Amino acid sequence: MRQVAIWNKKRNPSPSLGFIIISLRGGCSERRNLLGTENKKIATLPRIKCGVAYNEKKGVTTKPLGRKADKQRGFMIFIQFLNGLSTSMLLFLLASGLTLIFGVLRIINFAHGSLYMLGAYLTYTITRLTPNYWLAFLIAPIIVAISSGLIEFFFLRPLYKREHEYQLLLLYGFTLILDDLMKMIYGAAFKIISKPPLLQGSIKITGMEFPKYSLFIIIIGPVVALGLWYLFDRTKMGKKIRAASFDREAANALGINVPFLYTVVFIFGSWLGGIGGAVAGPLRAASPGMGLEIIIMSFAVVIIGGLGSFWGALLGSLLVGEVLAFGVLILPKFVIIVPYIVMVLFFLFKPQGIFGKGRI
Repeated sequence: MRQVAIWNKKRNPSPSLGFIIISLRGGCSERRNLLGTENKKIATLPRIKCGVAYNEKKGVTTKPLGRKADKQRGFMIFIQFLNGLSTSMLLFLLASGLTLIFGVLRIINFAHGSLYMLGAYLTYTITRLTPNYWLAFLIAPIIVAISSGLIEFFFLRPLYKREHEYQLLLLYGFTLILDDLMKMIYGAAFKIISKPPLLQGSIKITGMEFPKYSLFIIIIGPVVALGLWYLFDRTKMGKKIRAASFDREAANALGINVPFLYTVVFIFGSWLGGIGGAVAGPLRAASPGMGLEIIIMSFAVVIIGGLGSFWGALLGSLLVGEVLAFGVLILPKFVIIVPYIVMVLFFLFKPQGIFGKGRI
């Protein structure tokens, strides 16, 4: 068991008093800030009774805090849940575009992570030219969408009637090209993107600090989800896309321009990836290889949720995001592999995923 001490600097200016002891599982060899908040310091302490105050100078415990410690622990868990939700919504922006392209075009877009990276670098470039993040947030995904449209029209479209291996190799080739191109232009160093002034700092939630920018990511995820639901269930274009995903030949016989729809879907899915890059830039910085890191996790999301299922991508993102958030507390040394273990279990026992139907 690990004993974690929480010190609130505002309520108690002295670092020697005012700790609340909370017991968590896992090893405790290093000093770690579990929540990433600005006004909390996390420290590893010797084994002492859980739920008591600790005086660092005297090295002894005082009277138990009881319900106060339990309440503080509940606040910690809630903040960690919000951290997981923020990660989930960022993953959903990537996974929704990935599963959309597969559901309609039957293509696993290996270049999706590189388009996400391109969105982050374009956001960095635009914010360097003009200190307006919101302008970059609008323009960068559009440039990513135009670039993906050119890739689909000139390179991918001629391969639709060939085996899937040709398409996978082509898209993997573009992954390598875009990665090397970003290194040539921007170098290997991390590129920091400033957060907009409106989203800098943090706000208090249940008496604890939580970053405004993470809250923005939590909000944008459901907005995108509702927009996608409206597009596919309530619009004429959405119904055409769904018809093409069910039966391409029948849709073509009914007069639907299927090649045009494929281009639109590929552009739209890549635009979602560009939004993900623009959102992730101020949070994680733009760097070579950032697309590879998140595309692997996005594949885990769509496999768990079900390839081609929009709602499966949403549920899979929530599951993976929360597993990562709470895995830091429970299995800090193995948290990075936990989502892949879940993915393997789905491969073995439910290979179609939670909502997998292979179509939108």
